[in-house]
Amino acid sequence: NVYGTMESGAAEWVFPTNGELTSWENQLATQAAAGTTRGGIDLSTTMTLTAPVRINGDVFLRSGGRLTINGSGPVYVTGRFEMGGDSVLSNGALIAVHGQFKQGGGTQYLLTGPPASAGLVTFLVDKDAIIFEGAATGTQGVIYAARGGVKLSGSAALQGAAIAGGEGTYGQIKAGGGTTMTYPAGLLPSAAWLPEISGGPLAACSAS
Repeated sequence: NVYGTMESGAAEWVFPTNGELTSWENQLATQAAAGTTRGGIDLSTTMTLTAPVRINGDVFLRSGGRLTINGSGPVYVTGRFEMGGDSVLSNGALIAVHGQFKQGGGTQYLLTGPPASAGLVTFLVDKDAIIFEGAATGTQGVIYAARGGVKLSGSAALQGAAIAGGEGTYGQIKAGGGTTMTYPAGLLPSAAWLPEISGGPLAACSAS
């Protein structure tokens, strides 16, 4: 199920080139390293991070994990980012993940910062660069698979905007099962952190 306001008459979207994406990722990594640099996170309790932060490794949020991100600037993860169990992510900054982002069933992702500066981007070349599955819920805001696709399955609920920037079949948004997607009117134009893309349809969307 897809909910929201149908908008028409927009110009064609022009996505960044691979070289531009590489430059953008490097810039985000440099900005993050200007703050705090730390190792990977395997969390089953509570933790607060203040952006900018560079995380060298993976981030795993397990049952009982409660991660809050405050501050301004990017949080750059060199590995993957996965939410499991009943974990909760409260994100007030821009999360940039080199690898895959996965929000598992029963988890909650809450965008607590303004959409102009807070959101999620991954740079993995994969059709499943961003995954929402099971009973994953929250207010996710803008999520952008810069070089890949987005997959929603089970009863996952996305409240925000999903962008799949991958080439060919990698640039698809696939929604199956009892998935719901709700787009708040005017969300994308407010996301100033996005690179220079503007206009019409973002990706192919298929339901199964």
